[in-house]
Amino acid sequence: MKHEVLTKLWQHLLSLQKGFAFSRQKKRIRFENGEFCYLDLEMYNMELRSLVLINVRDGLPKDADIVQMQRLVEYYNRRERYSHENPTIGIVVHKTKSDCCISYIGVTDDQRQLAEGSLALDEFKERVGD
Repeated sequence: MKHEVLTKLWQHLLSLQKGFAFSRQKKRIRFENGEFCYLDLEMYNMELRSLVLINVRDGLPKDADIVQMQRLVEYYNRRERYSHENPTIGIVVHKTKSDCCISYIGVTDDQRQLAEGSLALDEFKERVGD
């Protein structure tokens, strides 16, 4: 189910034609303390001038998934983001058999509204939630 949701999300974002550029899929990140995790999808949005990190998880939202994405956003803001870019946006998509839940990480309310408009994830959520 995860691969299917990730593929649909990627296709959805590219179909919007709102400045998305595919960067990486399945990137392994090693933190300074030696721990590592995987990032499902890394994209750049030219309209938002921001990196967009996406992880897709099966099942209900868990605190560990949100914490992991917070760590990834902090890492990218320190190590990957250029000074002229806006802060990194983290998104965790949780898919159950009957629903889809989307969490935004590392964004202010204004950034979230802009991201929601650019990403059109409510539309995606309705399509995938069925």
